[in-house]
Order: sequence, then C-alpha cells, then structure tokens
Amino acid sequence: MEHKGLSTPDEDDSPAKGAFITFISFILFGALPLLAFLVFGEFDTVASVTDKQFILSMCLTAFALFVLGAFKDKLVRPQWWKGGLIMTINGGIATGLAFLVGWLLQNEA
Repeated sequence: MEHKGLSTPDEDDSPAKGAFITFISFILFGALPLLAFLVFGEFDTVASVTDKQFILSMCLTAFALFVLGAFKDKLVRPQWWKGGLIMTINGGIATGLAFLVGWLLQNEA
C-alpha cells in the first residue's frame, strides 16, 4: 500500500478515537457559525434574521473552514495556510452551488 502513497495504519491507531475526534470537531466547528444568531438574534421568527447576523455567520463559517483546513494540513505539510485556503474555497463553492440549487428549485415547489 505504501507504493501508492498510502501508509499502513499504526497498530495503536484506534477507530473509536478517530471517530470521537471527528465528532467533537463537527460539534465545535459546526456550532461556530451559529454564534451570530445566538449572540445577536432571536429564533422566534424568520424575519428576525438581519443582514448583519447573516454576514457574521458567513465570516465565522469561512473562519471555521480555514482553521479546520489549516489544522489538518499542519499535520501533513509545512504550508498549513494552503490547506486552510483550499478548505475555505471548497466550502465556498459548495455553499454557492447549494444556494443556486435552492434558488432554482424555489419556483418548482
């Protein structure tokens, strides 16, 4: 497997530990964009969402993606900022495509 650029897992690597780290990362980084709404907003009506909250949520999302990508690449390569930038760009593309699909389908329902 090593000749294809893959390394064999160590015997002390635990799938449960990897799953736990993934779960905690998902909770922490996934909750970060919600801070804009928790701190500055109310959840009772859709009309309470303001442009400031949405923009702050987008910035927090970009920050979370960058930190996650940078941390992941810091373990693998010396240029950690490239991993952060790639993760942020991929997240932005995915967000844009999801928004486009929702916009296109809003008239179909």
